[in-house]
Amino acid sequence: MKKTIVAVGQRLLWGVLLLGAAACHNEDENTVPVQEEWVTVQDYELYTRTIGTATPQVVLITGIGGSTDDFKSIEQRLGRFCTVINYDREGLGRSAWQNKPKDSETIARELNALLVQKHITAPFILVAHSIGGLHARTFLALYPEKVSGLVLIDPTPEDLTDTLIGQLPPEYQQPARDAMQQEFNQLLASLPEGGVKEEYKAIEECYTQARALTNSTAVPVQIISSMKVTDGASEASIATAKQLRDALLNELCTGAQKHTLTYNSGHFIQKEAPQLVVDAIHWVLNNQ
Repeated sequence: MKKTIVAVGQRLLWGVLLLGAAACHNEDENTVPVQEEWVTVQDYELYTRTIGTATPQVVLITGIGGSTDDFKSIEQRLGRFCTVINYDREGLGRSAWQNKPKDSETIARELNALLVQKHITAPFILVAHSIGGLHARTFLALYPEKVSGLVLIDPTPEDLTDTLIGQLPPEYQQPARDAMQQEFNQLLASLPEGGVKEEYKAIEECYTQARALTNSTAVPVQIISSMKVTDGASEASIATAKQLRDALLNELCTGAQKHTLTYNSGHFIQKEAPQLVVDAIHWVLNNQ
């Protein structure tokens, strides 16, 4: 039984937290201009990539510990019909670590400061992956007038872990939680000091901030969910995540909404099924 409880904790941890491995196949040639620069925000610099020059403007937000590389394979497709802003948060990718807070509100304010410095005209569409969805929702709450649409790619529900544990018999819930915490502590210990480690350490604070959000929006919102069973995502966690995302969509969006499911792609949908993201952005544009 102890092994079973530990296994449950491991599945919960890896399914909710860990970055999945995904092959990146870029079939697009670099035909759209790309501008790379470091933009000063407050007292530090953020690496940014701006692709294309068309309207609308689309801002990409990566998942936990992610970098511009997470969206690089889709930049050219998007740059053909919009201007894409892809950036590395402080301490990630090519942006140097300055030991800044990593909660969603701080990240949202950092992004806003970046867009102001780059003279990006609002409103724009936010496209966020995984836990980046929490940051996008926080940005929407802080700056509703600056967002014209939202695409959430396999977003992490803030209550996924608690909901999954709550589905276990009562006597197994605390042992499963303990096993998960042990795995998480081992993960933290394996990471070097820097932005990635700090983002993992801030996960619970991001969840808490997301639970406190009460705003709704009339702008179009589309969620794309992976329904593919993998080593890090069990059928139970996938089904529960879908239910929580359905509820989020209904609570968050008072306007046009859509929940797209894919059974062929894992967590990194923008890499494995990029056309779904392109189609979602077109859907947002058509429903504004």
